[in-house]
Amino acid sequence: VEKTIFSSVNGPAGNDPFVTIDAQGRQVIAMYVTPEGYTPDRFTARKGVETWIYAIAEEDPAGCGAFMQVPVYGASNTIRKGGNWVGPFIPTEDFVVTCSMGMFRANVVVQE
Repeated sequence: VEKTIFSSVNGPAGNDPFVTIDAQGRQVIAMYVTPEGYTPDRFTARKGVETWIYAIAEEDPAGCGAFMQVPVYGASNTIRKGGNWVGPFIPTEDFVVTCSMGMFRANVVVQE
């Protein structure tokens, strides 16, 4: 599953290999959810493009790690073992992806 998301049909959205544009023109930010947090935890995304987060968990996350949110855009979802989708939203400014308590964090810089 990871290979599909990391090597998108239309290639990277910019210089970030973990941010791709899929065949439908949606921006996908791919990350892993581990017991220590999100990996990677810094991304660069395009402004104004429908965006989804694809979060891969190798095991069921515990505690607050079992929930992922993008508070500024109101997107959230429960995270379970395997592939998980959070979205859609259209970024217009930099944002943070967090767990329910804000202990796990990933920063996303949004560029034109």
